[in-house]
Amino acid sequence: MTTKDYKMILDSLQTTGVYAIREKSHEILYYNRHVEEVAPNIELGMVCHEIWSGSCDNCPLLHIGNKKEARSINYDDPFGKIVEITANRIMWDDSEPAFLIMVAPYTETDVQKQERERNDQRLAAIIKSRYGILSTVDLESGMCERIYLEEASSVGKIRGDYSEYIKKALDYSVVDADKARFEEMFLLENLRKKAEDVKEFKEEIFRYRCRLNPVMWLEEHLLYMKQGGKTVVNILGRDITAEKKAQEREEQALREACDAANHANEAKSEFMSRMSHDMRTPLNAIIGMTAIAEKYIDSRERVADCLNKINVSSNHLLSLVNEVLDMSMIESGKIELSEEEINIPKLIDNALTIIRPALQNKQHSLNVHIANIKHENVIGDTVRLQQIFMNILSNSIKYTPDGGKIEIEANEKPSTMRGCGYYEFAFIDNGIGMSKEFLEKLFEPFSREEDSRVSKIEGTGLGMTIARNIARRMNGDITAESELGKGTKLVVSMSLKISDVAEADAGNAICNDDEMEVRLDGKRLLLVEDNELNREIAVEIISQTGAIVESAENGQEAVQLFEKMPPNYYDMIFMDIQMPVMNGYDATVAIRSLERGDAADIPIIAMTANAFTEDMRMSKQAGMNEHMTKPLDIGQLMKCMKRWMAE
Repeated sequence: MTTKDYKMILDSLQTTGVYAIREKSHEILYYNRHVEEVAPNIELGMVCHEIWSGSCDNCPLLHIGNKKEARSINYDDPFGKIVEITANRIMWDDSEPAFLIMVAPYTETDVQKQERERNDQRLAAIIKSRYGILSTVDLESGMCERIYLEEASSVGKIRGDYSEYIKKALDYSVVDADKARFEEMFLLENLRKKAEDVKEFKEEIFRYRCRLNPVMWLEEHLLYMKQGGKTVVNILGRDITAEKKAQEREEQALREACDAANHANEAKSEFMSRMSHDMRTPLNAIIGMTAIAEKYIDSRERVADCLNKINVSSNHLLSLVNEVLDMSMIESGKIELSEEEINIPKLIDNALTIIRPALQNKQHSLNVHIANIKHENVIGDTVRLQQIFMNILSNSIKYTPDGGKIEIEANEKPSTMRGCGYYEFAFIDNGIGMSKEFLEKLFEPFSREEDSRVSKIEGTGLGMTIARNIARRMNGDITAESELGKGTKLVVSMSLKISDVAEADAGNAICNDDEMEVRLDGKRLLLVEDNELNREIAVEIISQTGAIVESAENGQEAVQLFEKMPPNYYDMIFMDIQMPVMNGYDATVAIRSLERGDAADIPIIAMTANAFTEDMRMSKQAGMNEHMTKPLDIGQLMKCMKRWMAE
């Protein structure tokens, strides 16, 4: 067939437009009659995009690349409502690289139609579930079609002037603070300006408030879509009031958390500053008194006075360190409570024995009332319960002027818990009291009253925090009443398990001077301690009993010494915990595992700076008989040796 025959065939296609363009310049090389009907002004040599402005947005040439053929579907095209455009790579006149473009009406198959309808339904369901109103704006006419998507709405679909809708919204709905931004986003002339820059698709999101009580938040999604030669704007609106309130609550929670963190950091910074002062005070006394003692080494009386002051300062420094460590344990949730027999009157008496020197020093009077205690013997953590009492009593003594009055009341109240007694311990003083403002934060960490009367009194601001945390761990609590200038009342209330064991002999708890004079002549002890200074101190103290002391510098050396010596060579072992090579726990397990008669029976006593309940539990699990903490209490050390070795 000749070229003329081909042209006759292509001209006979009444609904399909066919034209050829150069590959590089897109100049028209050929067009059939249907193309001329659609574009009467077309001429050979013209560039195709000059003929059909806007139709290039979805041209198949945009993604043909190196392929032979490419297709696309175009809507509202000059050739029809929906057309399929096919581009094929050819050689025009056997020499010119070109594209043959065919534009034909697009006809969906039944399968394609069903798939499109399913997709449309899914998209409609998504939009309907998320949005309440769909507005479609014709930018040329300024008309708007609004569809109310909510099932409960009886309005359905309405059509009207878009600018009138916007005017009503500004007059009656949008809050004044959002009006300027609303106009910038929604005025018709502004939509038209933005549409000029749209190539295929553009999205904007805008949130604003409506004048309702309470205020309603709305969110509008503006979707600019190119369809043929014009841009259509779809606006999807939804109520986001609930989301906004949830966001505001989260932001408020974050602000509060941030404020709390800042407050905690400030409190800790203040605490570090105060602790630096409070710890340097006893350290200064220890260093100063040591220097004075060295200067007056020949004066027994002066040296004894210095040593006494060093002892007092050392005990105070130890109490500061213990409080900081206790607080660290509480905050990390690692504090553990033991269960042991407690005799309540004896517990109170022990606390009084400890604080009596401080009471006498300030000439306070003390009255104790123990009434209605039906069950004196209970189960609990003696150390922690006494710590609560001591923290409260120490404050009462410190913050009550000389010659004050302190009262302790202990009562058992009816209990709702089977097998438990409900106890209240009240501590009352006529001291300086607390302000209402400070009373509210009494139990907060690092808190101290900003008062010139207390500024010179040593303390960390942790005592009451520790006391209440321990009380709450023991199924109890602490409440406080106070009036500035009149005094304070603190009440410890808790439920304690009732013990079936008969009352213990009260005399067992009394420490007398005879226990300080323990004689262990002929006994042999193994001291396991890696620190040379601590080892020297322990050897000196223990040797005063007449016992022979041998030492090892780590757990492995201790095991080797014990295994090397004959059975019953050692009568007792004092074991440190944290040591190089092998720690005290592993060394104890190794000794207990030896196949010799004395391995299971020899008393092994932990002598360590690990002072928490968890440390004591681990010592017991390893096979140790007791747990003694550093710094060493000489009286307790003597009682321990007498208990396990004296005949």
